[in-house]
Amino acid sequence: MQPSPQEPTRDAQPSSASADSNDSDEKSAIVKDLCAASRNGNVELVKQVLASQVGKDWSEDDVAIAASGAAEGGHLDIVRLFLDRELFAGPAALSLGSVPLLQALYEIQKWTTEEINEYMANWPNLEMSTFNGKLDALQWWLDRGMDPNLEGNPLSSGIRGMMTPLAAVARNARLSKDASDYIAMLELLFKSGAKVPRWAVENAITWRRGHRYNLDVLKWLLGHGADINCPFPAGSSLLHGAVDKRNLELVKFLVENGIDMSIKDRKGQTALERAQKFDLTEIASVIGSASGAKGE
Repeated sequence: MQPSPQEPTRDAQPSSASADSNDSDEKSAIVKDLCAASRNGNVELVKQVLASQVGKDWSEDDVAIAASGAAEGGHLDIVRLFLDRELFAGPAALSLGSVPLLQALYEIQKWTTEEINEYMANWPNLEMSTFNGKLDALQWWLDRGMDPNLEGNPLSSGIRGMMTPLAAVARNARLSKDASDYIAMLELLFKSGAKVPRWAVENAITWRRGHRYNLDVLKWLLGHGADINCPFPAGSSLLHGAVDKRNLELVKFLVENGIDMSIKDRKGQTALERAQKFDLTEIASVIGSASGAKGE
């Protein structure tokens, strides 16, 4: 039975004299109304809340959350309503990792396996679908035919080769201190036939923006086929890159995991020589001690 419509609990039209903070509170209250109505399957109330905001932009993320609540309750009519009004798009839904919402979209839009792979290959869908480390969402995509070696668009800065599900997971893990969820996703992809390219460690590190990475993910990649000595396209090594970024932690990790410290860049310099050139005393000491121990 359809719940009887009710008037929104709050006036959706803020006074022109309201301060910015009051506007923000009002918007938050309206979003709560929308989410509650969606979760309860109250179509008429959802329409009323939407009508109260005609001419105003809805956040796609807010609507996606409301749609997720509707999907969890089995209210596909509300999800369809949001889609018909074009209030949220794919990336906003993908980033939630909500399996009920994915299933609702799958049923409403009648995706084929070919369409799923075409859709996921478009940037930034692979990255958004793995953003929150949701293993069940990744399993959902694989169960419905997503190619574990799908080659997506490499529009992300710093990516080498094509964006793949595995590369997307490894890159997203760099933003998390606890990578256990992402490693579980990597394991799932690997067991499903995903290939680990030689340069996977390079792609798992953001070199341009704060050189973020997750050491546990880097270790996993090295244990599953990534080559720590795979050079950058320009010829220098990961160790050269870590030296350039003055990143002592990454230098220690690479040294401890057996990187070849004798590799030279295009100017004929080893990472140690580069560290010495920049007067990076502590980094040079770490590399020098390890090189001496190995006799390099």
